[in-house]
Amino acid sequence: MITRIIFTVIIGVNLSFSQNFSDTLKEIKSENQLCLDNGDKMFSCSIEYLKKSDNLLNLVYNSLRKALTENEKIVLKTEQIKWITKKEKEFENIDNLNSGLGNGLDDKMFKNQQKAEFIIPRIEYLINYKESKSSQNLEDFIPLNYKLFSKHFGDLNKDGLKDCVLIIKGTQKSKFVRDEHKGIVDRNNRGIIVLLNQGNDFFKLLIENHNCFSSENEDGGIYFPPELSILTEKKQIIFLLFTW
Repeated sequence: MITRIIFTVIIGVNLSFSQNFSDTLKEIKSENQLCLDNGDKMFSCSIEYLKKSDNLLNLVYNSLRKALTENEKIVLKTEQIKWITKKEKEFENIDNLNSGLGNGLDDKMFKNQQKAEFIIPRIEYLINYKESKSSQNLEDFIPLNYKLFSKHFGDLNKDGLKDCVLIIKGTQKSKFVRDEHKGIVDRNNRGIIVLLNQGNDFFKLLIENHNCFSSENEDGGIYFPPELSILTEKKQIIFLLFTW
């Protein structure tokens, strides 16, 4: 029996991770500008601006981590620690800065604004973190504790470029078991990573699921284990599961 599973690749505008947070950031900046333009309680405006910017930074960072592989989380954490060290030095410089506004609330307002403006580019960087990551090396997209099982090419979004579908397979030692007929077999699940070609064979991650297919060595009982075949056509990825 052949089971046909069709995954349709939709390329379009939607309220993605980056879009939602970008809208929130625009709102924070707009509210701050309106508050300053009022010319009243500008010190309070700066406190809110700094507080909301810092809160959004933490929210974006923690949300981003949930979408990353273990390897990517390590890289991001290392980057963030370096940035925090840089931020602490910059905030110290801002505190010691002679604003020319005396030592009252105007001076504190100015410095709060400067601190918030230092945080904003980091928020923007993290919002676009996944979208900005591209590579010519397909191995860069394979997560820790997985290996490449197979790769398939096809034009998924009809832009004339060959996109790529990677089938990956886990490498957990606990999934290696003894079969009475075959000896030691690897029953790690397989997964999928879909990459869009950005030109010059630079690929960007579109979607991934690391454990959606069973092992090719799955115990089929009185049947053979299912065989997986992949086709890419007309914005679709077609998985054919052959069971005997």
